Amino acid sequence: MSQKRIWGILSLVILIAAIALAVYWKQNQLIREKRSEINEEQKLIESLSKSLDESSISGIDIPTTNPLGEVTSETNPLENTNPFDEQYENPFQ
Repeated sequence: MSQKRIWGILSLVILIAAIALAVYWKQNQLIREKRSEINEEQKLIESLSKSLDESSISGIDIPTTNPLGEVTSETNPLENTNPFDEQYENPFQ
């Protein structure tokens, strides 16, 4: 092999190694950024849950029964949606 060919192959190998190293470093950097974002979100969730646990809601009475009682109607709101109710009769009824 000639000296030029050896230097050409060597430079090509070094170039490929440099590109591979740059791609690996960039991917590793993206993974670290995502992990830090996830850690920040987890810390935020933990602090939120702690603040919710520490908040005092003991003075609030939460009703265990329906406060409206029997006032609510049992009608189906979809009964009045058919505009052809009077004009069309279902033959299978």
